[in-house]
Amino acid sequence: MSDNTGGFNALANTADIHVDIEAFESDAKRKKTEQDELSLQIEAFLGSGGSINLIEPNVLGDPPKKPVSNYGSQPI
Repeated sequence: MSDNTGGFNALANTADIHVDIEAFESDAKRKKTEQDELSLQIEAFLGSGGSINLIEPNVLGDPPKKPVSNYGSQPI
């Protein structure tokens, strides 16, 4: 009699972990490649005379808009 409680299968779980590790490593390599590419693009941009302006986190792109009331705008 096997003790297979809750459908636990050690071999299947090991395979799942192996797949997850491969996916993680693949994702990490992809992110590193994208970071390297972005760094090269930034260096090229700055090298050609471009500049980067830092904007405070609390600055909004659009000024606040005046609230609009639609009360009573529909015909009876």
